[in-house]
Amino acid sequence: MHTSELDPKDYKYIVEHPNKDFSPRKNNAIIEETIKEADKYHRTEGLVIEEALGERIEAVAAYSCYRFNRGTKSIKQYLGDKLYAKMVGERILEKVRVSQTADSFSNKFKKPILL
Repeated sequence: MHTSELDPKDYKYIVEHPNKDFSPRKNNAIIEETIKEADKYHRTEGLVIEEALGERIEAVAAYSCYRFNRGTKSIKQYLGDKLYAKMVGERILEKVRVSQTADSFSNKFKKPILL
């Protein structure tokens, strides 16, 4: 790739004289490993998210039917404190998981990741 093909803002990523310890093979191995880890994480996390979404969809659908039939309770009253807290808590846990993943990548590569 020639520098004429790059956006000028990306020139900062070009290293004219790479470190003598740089190994393209090692670099490619790290990239491959990272891709495999990310794919595994997203497959596993995807199943958990789909299951949680299914529960939420069912709860919202049931509440919608209730309201369309002239029910007057709020969603918190309809679900009850325990189920409502669980639904809200899962959303918070999802954000925590994303943060933990970013931290693990940050620690692995010794560079901060800002969210």
